[in-house]
Amino acid sequence: MRFIVGLFVLVSALSVSAHELKGSLPDHYPPYSIVGDTTKGIIPDLLVALNSFSDHAYKAQPNTSRRSLKLLHEGQIHYRFDSERWVANASHYYWSDAIVEVNDVLVYPASGPAINDIKQLQRLANDRQKPLRIGTRFDYHYPTLMPLVNNGNMVRDNFYSEINMLKALADKEHGQLSAVVIAEHVYDYLLRSRPELVGELVKSNRPIDTALYQFQFPKTDNGRINMLYTNRLLDKLRRNGELEKIVNNYTQ
Repeated sequence: MRFIVGLFVLVSALSVSAHELKGSLPDHYPPYSIVGDTTKGIIPDLLVALNSFSDHAYKAQPNTSRRSLKLLHEGQIHYRFDSERWVANASHYYWSDAIVEVNDVLVYPASGPAINDIKQLQRLANDRQKPLRIGTRFDYHYPTLMPLVNNGNMVRDNFYSEINMLKALADKEHGQLSAVVIAEHVYDYLLRSRPELVGELVKSNRPIDTALYQFQFPKTDNGRINMLYTNRLLDKLRRNGELEKIVNNYTQ
C-alpha cells in the first residue's frame, strides 16, 4: 500500500513538473514584445529566463489586448500581461509583482506648444474652444486623462499601434492631433530603431502617469497558485540581477 501511495505521489509530482502555463503576449508592443520573424523583447526574454529554473513551462503567443482578455475569461490561457492600474475591475483578477515600471509620457510636435506634464495638458485643454484631440491606444485605459475626456475638453483618437499614432501626429497636412500618449520605453525604443518616425517630435519632461507592468491571472484557485509561484520566480530573477539585465537590454 505504501508503495502504491508513493508511486501515486511520484506520478503526481511528474505531472506537476510537466505542467504548461499558456499565456498571451502583447501584440507588438516594443520593447515589451517585438513581433516579427522571431518574437523578442522584455516579456519573451523574461519567459525564457523563468523557464530556465521553473518546474512549469511558460509559453505565450501574441494577441491583441481584447483577444487576450477574452482568452483569459474563457480559460484558454493561464495569464496575460497588463497593469492593475489600466484594467477595469482590477480586483477581479490576481496580479503578480511588478515586472517593470511603465511611465506614460506625452509626445507632441516640436513646433507646437510645450506639454511637459499633466497640468500643462489640462490648461491647454481647458483654454481651447474645441476639444483637444489626443492619440491613444485602442482598448487602453488612461486614468489621468479620464477627467478631461469626461468633461468634454478632450477627445481620444484611438490607434492599434504606437507607430500609427506617431505617423498621424507627424502628418502636418491632415493631422489634427495635439499630442499622443505613449509609454516612455516604447518612445525611446522607436527613437533608436525608427528615428524617421520621431524626427520632429519631442516627449514631455515628466510622465503623466506611472503603472506597474504585471502578469494578470484569473481570480480562481489555480490563478492564485500560479500567481504565487510566478512571484517566487520573479523574486529570484530580481535578486540575481537577471530581471534588471533583461529590462536594461532593451531600454538603455
